[in-house]
Amino acid sequence: MKSKKKSYLIVVLLILLVAIGLGYAALTGTLNINGTATTTNVKVDFVDVSGDTVATTQISGDGQTLTVGDIVLDHPGDSKVIVATIKNNGTVDATIDGFTTITTTGAADKDAVSITITPNTSFDLAKDATTTATITVTWLTSAPDGVTGTVGFTTSADYAQKQ
Repeated sequence: MKSKKKSYLIVVLLILLVAIGLGYAALTGTLNINGTATTTNVKVDFVDVSGDTVATTQISGDGQTLTVGDIVLDHPGDSKVIVATIKNNGTVDATIDGFTTITTTGAADKDAVSITITPNTSFDLAKDATTTATITVTWLTSAPDGVTGTVGFTTSADYAQKQ
């Protein structure tokens, strides 16, 4: 009987030792994960302006806003065309969804002037690529008498990372 008790005792002690070892391993285990993360930058800038005689143009210091002032329209129906060069200075391709434009100066009746920017649909611009946007400013023939023919505006591109 003594040898049976010893055998049971040894088996119980071995099971206890294994349980303690597994518990310790579970509590002190370390999982190492190695990898790298890359951040992206989406940045579309105005980089140049050309076209019909424009007295003042200014691209903001960060390239995000184009301000055009003192566009002289000679008579109702007259138009001026400005070409803005846009560059994707980001690290990934971008989708330009359009432009936000605010008429800021001149034209006593802002509804007497039309500002159209083309392309006027969503388009993609690869990183480091450039494209142009054509801005047409028109003094509408329906303008009431007494409206001046000088106008200015500010515009910015609406963009996001290409999906």
